[in-house]
Amino acid sequence: MVRMANPWGVKEWNGPWADGSAEWNKIGQTEWTKLGLKFQQEGEFWMAFDDFVSYLTNVDVCHFVNTAIISLKKSWNESIMHSEWSVQGRNGGCVYDSPTFLSNPQYVFDIIQEEDTILVSLEQHDIQPGRQHFGRTLNTIGYRIMKVEDNRLYRMHIPGEHILSSDMVRGRSIFGTSKLFKGRYVIVPCTEKTGEHGPFMLRLYTSSKASGRELTKEGPTKTCPCSKLPLIVTTLTVKKLEGVTKPAGSKVKTFDPKVVVRCEGEKVVSRVVKEDQGGKQRVNTADAEFDFKVTFYRKKPDEPITIEVINTNSFVDDFCSEARVTEHGGEDGKDVKCPVYGKGKEKDMERPGNVHVFVKSSHDLQFL
Repeated sequence: MVRMANPWGVKEWNGPWADGSAEWNKIGQTEWTKLGLKFQQEGEFWMAFDDFVSYLTNVDVCHFVNTAIISLKKSWNESIMHSEWSVQGRNGGCVYDSPTFLSNPQYVFDIIQEEDTILVSLEQHDIQPGRQHFGRTLNTIGYRIMKVEDNRLYRMHIPGEHILSSDMVRGRSIFGTSKLFKGRYVIVPCTEKTGEHGPFMLRLYTSSKASGRELTKEGPTKTCPCSKLPLIVTTLTVKKLEGVTKPAGSKVKTFDPKVVVRCEGEKVVSRVVKEDQGGKQRVNTADAEFDFKVTFYRKKPDEPITIEVINTNSFVDDFCSEARVTEHGGEDGKDVKCPVYGKGKEKDMERPGNVHVFVKSSHDLQFL
């Protein structure tokens, strides 16, 4: 006997030893208990081994992913998403820099640890042999992963930072694994050719909760008739700190900075850059690489975007200084070297160091 499960949760074997078949009446209660038979999980069924080898042509050895909340073994957080490459346009092919690629379904997920391993499983519905006579065959499938802004909420309209591409496989499923650093990412499942269609299931496994979800909105919309749309969209990349100092009198021995970017009430916090993560040995002065990207939809574009430099420690974080970005950068973007200042009564007092940023903006809210 072979115990089977359909991962889609629908359709089961309906021959001998199927759920509710007469063969099960030959087994006593003791044998039922030994086998652990319950028939409660939809999609799970049993087959005789002879039927198994007669009706099935391929066997794939699968990696069992432990998703138990409490377990003595390595456990994974799972995100499951069902969708399809549709004839309505969500089928842009696999060429990364083509004008149609980003019309594919897009899914965003977060890596919240400094580094995490992600497992990706992309499966398409199997094709019954009879349907191949009508020209319906398995698609050649794969996926692309891009690094995006840490606060992205809407679909991408220009390609982000390309992180990895899977192989393109003409088969029922494709599986891949990779290590990613902290941040937000978009994964794009795709078919080899533009215009192909069919349903699929995407599963993501990470050590910490990735909150995988589909991006469906193209951009901000009015929440009510009296509301106003943003005037511009701005993407800001904090590239590095140069010569920024700790506040006078700080008792913290190390200098491990992070930045807090604020715009019109929205706040986005970067990762902490420690000395062994791209910074020189620091005592009182910070030179640190960030490459931290955020996007804001702005109703008040004349107000500056502020960047606070914070020195992190176990108890109370130290405010170091603040940069203010007034440049918009245009659609081509612009590198800007921003001086830093204090806050409160010292908001107009310039402090040592600079924050280097790249900024670009557009009145087209779907430009980015």
